[in-house]
Amino acid sequence: MKSSRVQRLAGMTAVVLLLTGCSAAQSAPSTTSPTASPTQSLLPFQVLTNAADKSMNLMMSAGITEYYEIDGQPFYTAVYDPSFDGDYRGAGLMSESDQVDLMLEFDMYGILQLVRAVSESGIDATTVDGDAYLVTIDPNRKGLQGFPTSMRATIDADGLVTRVEYPSDREPDVVRFMYGVDEAGTAILQRANDEFTKQ
Repeated sequence: MKSSRVQRLAGMTAVVLLLTGCSAAQSAPSTTSPTASPTQSLLPFQVLTNAADKSMNLMMSAGITEYYEIDGQPFYTAVYDPSFDGDYRGAGLMSESDQVDLMLEFDMYGILQLVRAVSESGIDATTVDGDAYLVTIDPNRKGLQGFPTSMRATIDADGLVTRVEYPSDREPDVVRFMYGVDEAGTAILQRANDEFTKQ
């Protein structure tokens, strides 16, 4: 993640695959709905857990496209399509280098990283932060080594996580989620399948 985009990706993978950087596809993610109001009977931890679980389940059934950014600029696009007809159903594209790679572990996806961070942090580590939910992470806690110190998640009116912000010193510092895979995402998967099945 330092001198080249390949090194950036390798660096992120080394830190527990916290953020796999990749390029943004041609199409931008759709505009999300306003953050849902928390149910008064639920703790912030429960609201975020429910949203993260619902988002993960939708990813597994309908697929997901994750758009990673650094300072508002496209960095990487990660795609997972459970119905893709190929050897690999997860792939990514680095924005600047136009390089594709494979996403072989679910932990490489931002939504799964959020699920892990919430589930392995204490209940009081999740708080309401303006129009979002903030989970403060102890990077020394077992299973969370290499994670950032926090993840700030925006939840839409349907109860889905649409955006996660990381501390400003992280690269990437934002990931946005679009549930499902469009033509640009399918093209990333097809290209990765074509390149890696030849090897």
